[in-house]
Amino acid sequence: MRKFFPRVAFLTVLLVIFGGVLLLFLSQLRPFRPGNMIFPVQYLAERQRAALTFSSVGRAYYELALLERRIDDLILEKETPHTASALHYLDLALTDASERVARATIATPESQLDLHTRLLLMLQYLQATLLTMENLSQENPEIFQTVQAKVDTLAFLLASSPAGANNSESPAGAESLPSSKENDPAISPTPSDTLLDPLGVPFPPGSEGAEHLFYPLLGQHAVIECAACHPNEQYAGTATACIACHQAVLPVNHFVGDCAICHTPVSWQEATFDHALYGANDCLSCHSSDAPANHYAGQCSNCHTTTNWTDVSFDHTGQTDCATCHGDEAPANHYAGQCSNCHTTTNWADVSFDHTGQTDCAACHSDETPSNHYAGQCSSCHNTRNWADATFDHSGQTDCTSCHNPPANHYDGQCSSCHSTNNWNFDHSGNADCLSCHADDEPNEDDHPHGEQCSNCHNTSDWDDADDDGGGGDDD
Repeated sequence: MRKFFPRVAFLTVLLVIFGGVLLLFLSQLRPFRPGNMIFPVQYLAERQRAALTFSSVGRAYYELALLERRIDDLILEKETPHTASALHYLDLALTDASERVARATIATPESQLDLHTRLLLMLQYLQATLLTMENLSQENPEIFQTVQAKVDTLAFLLASSPAGANNSESPAGAESLPSSKENDPAISPTPSDTLLDPLGVPFPPGSEGAEHLFYPLLGQHAVIECAACHPNEQYAGTATACIACHQAVLPVNHFVGDCAICHTPVSWQEATFDHALYGANDCLSCHSSDAPANHYAGQCSNCHTTTNWTDVSFDHTGQTDCATCHGDEAPANHYAGQCSNCHTTTNWADVSFDHTGQTDCAACHSDETPSNHYAGQCSSCHNTRNWADATFDHSGQTDCTSCHNPPANHYDGQCSSCHSTNNWNFDHSGNADCLSCHADDEPNEDDHPHGEQCSNCHNTSDWDDADDDGGGGDDD
């Protein structure tokens, strides 16, 4: 036992190191493309690698490299079943790259020209690429239009900025010239004994978003008036969190996280959530209101996937209490035992019950017995292979009338007095007292001999073949 825990700790460390090396390998080489089953692991490794890049400029360059890779993925997956997936991850890369470039230029202004130039060139290349994907725009119009609008908006903003306007004339890495007004004593502010209240400073028409790269105006944010977010022409302190503006439209019992996790400024209705990226495993925190009445109370992920809500598959391995989910599916007067005793998880209609050791047939089949049916156990006559093939072992049975009620005016003795279990017909051999059974069959005619034995005239093979001379008596 003393050696066990050090070994476990050693193996754990090895696994952690191996996992770290694997994630580093995937984040650096990026060998897989969207659509490959390993790609989500690679994407997670890329995000972890990005999170470990603490330099804002370094993070921006890394996100630009990922964006370039996603553009290549889209081109390589063009007109394949994975095109939509490649477009989705390209959309995510666009958002990450634009956000990190904006943050880097604020933290390190000298990096603005190169970062803006690199991003603008990628966007222009992507614009030209999207124009060649007419089929994709028809097959996946929503995500295509979202990406196209985002690309066009970002390209417009960058081209309108000073760095973008001069990117064709200034080489990447060139430093911006200082403003002619900078350090000019003629226009430098002078101290004043009286401080004036701040006044609103309106932007001239057409300049919206020109210096807004710290918070890119994408989609609907690019078309609204400045006053919608900056009332009274006050700009300092404007909140950038989505909830600050959209609290009023938040539905009741809505997801409490940041709106940007699911929504984009391009289309509010087009909500998408990356469950793998955020490690979401508590489905009920968002989807409790989506569950129908009397629905399974466990996690949604036990049955549903995040790609197709209606594609339901449940792993019944280890599940024994079927009634917790399927109790309301049982018909009236149904067998009260577990569903698995008869049904399988692959085909609900394919019913097979192992009757081994079962002796109380009536517990399940009481409603299947006809009226005036034998009251004993079904297994006395039936088998589990063929319900209609009924056979009864009469050995030791003496009370025939308990099952075989005779017709009207029939001999009221036991059936076995005349019949056998092999032949229902009556063997008259050795029976001379015909009137004991056939007295009621004697005709009421004047010329018929009354009180005499039937066998004086009749035989047992043909009742109508009567010997009127009394010589036909034959009780064989």
